[in-house]
Amino acid sequence: MKLFMNENITPLQKEWFTKGAADYMNRLFNEPLSLTDDPSKADLNVEVVLDDRTKDSYVVELDGLRGSITSNTWVGALNGFYRWLEEYGVRFVRPQKAHEVIVENIKPDQRILLDVEPAYDHRGVCIEGADSFENVRDFISWLPKIGMNSFFVQFENPYSFFKRWYEHEMNPYKDKEPFDTQKAQKLSDLVDQEMEKRGIVHHRVGRGWTGEVLGYSSRFGWEKGLELPEDKKPFAAMLNNKRDLVEGAPILTSLCFSNPEVQDQMVEVITDYARDHQDVDYLHVWLSDARNNICECDKCKKERVADQYIRILNQLDERLSEEGLDTKICFLLYHELLFAPQKETLKNRERFTMMFAPITGPLKEAMRM
Repeated sequence: MKLFMNENITPLQKEWFTKGAADYMNRLFNEPLSLTDDPSKADLNVEVVLDDRTKDSYVVELDGLRGSITSNTWVGALNGFYRWLEEYGVRFVRPQKAHEVIVENIKPDQRILLDVEPAYDHRGVCIEGADSFENVRDFISWLPKIGMNSFFVQFENPYSFFKRWYEHEMNPYKDKEPFDTQKAQKLSDLVDQEMEKRGIVHHRVGRGWTGEVLGYSSRFGWEKGLELPEDKKPFAAMLNNKRDLVEGAPILTSLCFSNPEVQDQMVEVITDYARDHQDVDYLHVWLSDARNNICECDKCKKERVADQYIRILNQLDERLSEEGLDTKICFLLYHELLFAPQKETLKNRERFTMMFAPITGPLKEAMRM
């Protein structure tokens, strides 16, 4: 069986997919598979045909082992390939091949036509909890097999989540393993490579920008016990007539968003990151991870934080456009941001995607939109 993949699929993706597809063809159909660069000699053509849509879709047309899988994205093509395997009884129950159900050595005698456009643009999961690299790698591998297309790495890198695992926090039965920022970055780079192989839509960062303005890296997540330097105190939100870190944690600390210097610094920090990380498809720009921490200075009290937030997002859009960056920005409705702005509106809506996170709302019943 000969496989052809077109020029919109990278060499890394071709090498990775050929190896994986060959394993499935061998186990399912006892059929060897190899790559060809001549589409006229191919039994299976897998092609990515780019278009302007944000939503991926795929078409599967196969008679036995001859035909094509076409999509407007690489991860969409993978969704189509794995969906085709399901027509022959394959089930991807949980991450890892050990949890796949495969009936081996069957006859590929079906004519299969599928034309699928998923209901949602963003179908994915955000990293949380305590994770080893293997946990994350196996989960990312599983996503396109179950029709998903996205993965969200919180913060600059997953240091906080890896640290919980490798240092076995709150686990008295395991000893700490060696772990530091260098190992976290190495593992983060490997996570990025796993997403690249599969064309996974790359969501990144979220919280941490407020801490960056105060001089702290977002990669350390919810670290506490820190002290705010005097020269940074004018940037921090005023609470009870005091400007300082909330619980000694940058991620829990809001800013004085009426301060033009705060706005400018936040926009520049985000722009610098977007310029240096153009592999990120959706850059999440959130505020702090706490409630009742909004600045109480005379200027900030005059408007909702949502108006200040939208003003910063519009300024960010202008800077990204000046830099020629098409990075999408995801903004968050969370805590005080659940109260809508009263004056400001987004100017360039094509830049932005909204994430609805009503953490303080009742979650026992389905939402009524």
